[in-house]
Amino acid sequence: MERRKFLRMLGGAASALPLAARAQPSTVPSMGFLNGATPGGYAPYVKAFLAGLNQGGYVDGESVRIDYRWAELIINLKTARSLGIDFPSSLLDRADVVLD
Repeated sequence: MERRKFLRMLGGAASALPLAARAQPSTVPSMGFLNGATPGGYAPYVKAFLAGLNQGGYVDGESVRIDYRWAELIINLKTARSLGIDFPSSLLDRADVVLD
């Protein structure tokens, strides 16, 4: 008698598994934030952007995911010299990273 009870319970659990497996995973919508500046100099604007999202009911990481992409000027002087490229000092001064 105990064996039949066990097999019924096992069968019931096995039939419920496919229903759980077919459930759609919850997804959080994502948006991109693309800017041609560096993150440090643009921090006040990002703060204002996030405040505007919060007013609309969106919270970064909870109800929406924001992917940030920043443009940074990186100059590799060793490679540039090997290719015969010379950068003016004004451009080197504006670079975020200068690799020797």
